[in-house]
Amino acid sequence: MHRQLSPIGEINPHQWEHIKRRQSIPIREKQINPQWEHIKHRQLIPIGEINLPQWEHIKHRQLIPIGEINPPQWEHIKHRKLIPIGENANTVTNGAALRVLIYPYIPDLKGDGLKSLRQFITREFFVQSGIKIQVDGDPATTDLYTLQNLKTYLGAGPSAYDLVEVDTILLGEMVKANLLQPNPNPGIQVNSESFFRFAVDSVKYNGIVYGIPTLVCSNFLATLTSPKGSQEVDLIGNFRGSWTLPGHYLNGYVNKLGASTMDAGVLSNPPEHDDIVQKIRQLSNRCARCDGRNPCTDNTYNNDSNAMISDVIGSKKSNFLAYSEVIGQVLYTEPGVQVDSVIAPPLGGAGYLPMYTDALVANRNTYEAKKEDIKKFMKFYTSVLFRHQYALCGDMPGPNCARYVLPANLGFYSLVPSHPFYAMLYEVITKSGTPGPNHELYYKKDCLDGILSKALKY
Repeated sequence: MHRQLSPIGEINPHQWEHIKRRQSIPIREKQINPQWEHIKHRQLIPIGEINLPQWEHIKHRQLIPIGEINPPQWEHIKHRKLIPIGENANTVTNGAALRVLIYPYIPDLKGDGLKSLRQFITREFFVQSGIKIQVDGDPATTDLYTLQNLKTYLGAGPSAYDLVEVDTILLGEMVKANLLQPNPNPGIQVNSESFFRFAVDSVKYNGIVYGIPTLVCSNFLATLTSPKGSQEVDLIGNFRGSWTLPGHYLNGYVNKLGASTMDAGVLSNPPEHDDIVQKIRQLSNRCARCDGRNPCTDNTYNNDSNAMISDVIGSKKSNFLAYSEVIGQVLYTEPGVQVDSVIAPPLGGAGYLPMYTDALVANRNTYEAKKEDIKKFMKFYTSVLFRHQYALCGDMPGPNCARYVLPANLGFYSLVPSHPFYAMLYEVITKSGTPGPNHELYYKKDCLDGILSKALKY
């Protein structure tokens, strides 16, 4: 039985007497006081007072008559009560419920607002720890790129969370707002033996670790072949948006000069490197269509990312500029699409690729009261084992399913030999990956976007 109920008829009721510590105990395996047979209403009932076949389950420390509940609706036995599958109510741990907000900006492959993923996280963590948590992160209602919202999520009010998975591009701003617990889990070694070196650098501010790396990301240029395509398209990608266009400029800047040369001045002043602006222009012009349209720069793809995916699938051959998980969404939607090659975007000359890191951080306001449960969840959520389950669709098993998100754990990449696209991405990352900014861009991006849009005549 081990944490789950056995269907009626699979077990002979006369072979088992008691439920204790989540498992059944054979009559002869342990000496039981023969004067007592069952548990009902928190007390023992003498043998012969009830008829065993009339009862099926234990719920809320009492016996339930057969037929009163549907066994498939229940999953686990804990503390002598049943817990519904996927139930998301707050469980009290150490006097308070643990609340987690995950990073929601990954492809919603199942189309349920990542509900199945959140339930999977809740269930897996409970099975491993016995701790029940509330996991949120609906992409339609969560905004992790507004500092005011982060102050709410990592604040002390009723809408606050104990753990939030954030983009470290805003790490400096969160630290300055005194939202984060420094060194939230000293038991996890955040070093380049376990994680990408640039990910380790990205979770540090002034030399202090503020989070555990979970995912890394950047734009890649992938050449794809589709069995459903009828023509070749030179480029498909997005060059608009207050985060996207400055990101391309920073990509080119770092590609040319390296991350060590980048400082706040790069984000504050008009672009001085006209050659980088020219390379962005050259690359985006490759997206122009025969009718004069350019969906890469006219907001077509910025307003509808699904249009990019449809155009890739509808092209016999295309070069797709996108995050790895968006390329992965193409492969999931149309399994016949083949990845021929992957390179860093040609926006510079030194071969560097700025990589951005997501990390699990702890709310400074709630840390002391819940730190043991917080540490346990951090260890679970950032482990190689769970990163593997997360990336390979553990919440929605299917043939060869992969999200193609990029776990920050180095150990993950030796576990996916059946996914050659991961091997291609890993080669590019280990050759070219370097830290992206983890402060300043938040306040400068809009100005930089305006300057670049004007210079590029978008």
